[in-house]
Amino acid sequence: MENRFEIRNLIDTKLQIEKIKDLSSDTEGKNSTVFLGRDPQMDKDFLIKKISKTNLRMSTKDIFEETKVLTMSGHRNIMPIQYATQDEEYIYMALPYYQRGSLNKMANDYESNIQLIGYCLDFLSGLAHAHVLKILHLDIKPSNIIIDDSDRAILTDFGQSCKLPDDDCVPQEKSIYSANISPTLLETGLVSFQDDIYQVGLTLYRMFNNFYYEESINSISSQYDLQTKILNKTFPKNQFLPHIPKQLQRIINKCLMRDTVLYSSIIEVMNDIAKLDQMLDVGFRKNKNNNHLEWKKVTETAIINIEMDEFTNEVVAFKQNKISGNSQKISTLNKSFESQKDALGAIKKYL
Repeated sequence: MENRFEIRNLIDTKLQIEKIKDLSSDTEGKNSTVFLGRDPQMDKDFLIKKISKTNLRMSTKDIFEETKVLTMSGHRNIMPIQYATQDEEYIYMALPYYQRGSLNKMANDYESNIQLIGYCLDFLSGLAHAHVLKILHLDIKPSNIIIDDSDRAILTDFGQSCKLPDDDCVPQEKSIYSANISPTLLETGLVSFQDDIYQVGLTLYRMFNNFYYEESINSISSQYDLQTKILNKTFPKNQFLPHIPKQLQRIINKCLMRDTVLYSSIIEVMNDIAKLDQMLDVGFRKNKNNNHLEWKKVTETAIINIEMDEFTNEVVAFKQNKISGNSQKISTLNKSFESQKDALGAIKKYL
């Protein structure tokens, strides 16, 4: 029987990649590893994605399927592929290496809402282009959105992607990270554009509201519990930090199928995001050293800094005049609140 991975009339070449640094950190449904590698033949550093053939033989007919998808879907906001090759055990994909890394690093620390909104519109532009080509990504998450050297967000890792035929949905063939599965996929076993839109909602939730995403994940007791909450549309929690605009909350919930009318395209999501006009100048940080949540709001005349201890609910808040540099406490906030809900509610009034 002919080996289905054999391609005729190929010249056998020798692969040479020097591994410089391991970059694998995200373990969500991971079926590959990534590292910084130098190609001595090109004298250039690349991000190398290393994929085991063993797993691929169980899940796809084409071991270079992802490289073909990336080549076909060339777009400013989709990660370009430099080349792909293989040895007996692995496939190697060479991609540009960007030192700033992924949006995963920014989930708990960003300058302002408007900074993240710009990145959202970037990667959604790439996803919309993929959808025009009838390509589903099916693995959308902050770690698969890279910030390039020109401060633009690009969508990467099409390893779980599939090409839609003329129909609007197809049976799920590849594994999807369990927390990324949509209610309709659980119910029908089919994937469609709605699954990507659902994952966009989860990604936006994690980018702006990762504090509650972590709480949602930590509250899961079993796979059955997770699936039940997904079907009931109670995962992740329908709670938002005080600096998340109501408009953005509605967009996220609509993507997560919590609205009676769903988005029919990524363009519709982009249009609604572009209309955001509330709380855009607020930055957020979760300080892991002292378990404080920190907000910074810059207005025309002042800078407001607020810190909240997530365990004691104690809040410290200052307002600094931008002209004089003088600071004063915000008296109604500087105290310990009875509950986290009370503290966050009080903070919201100043953001």
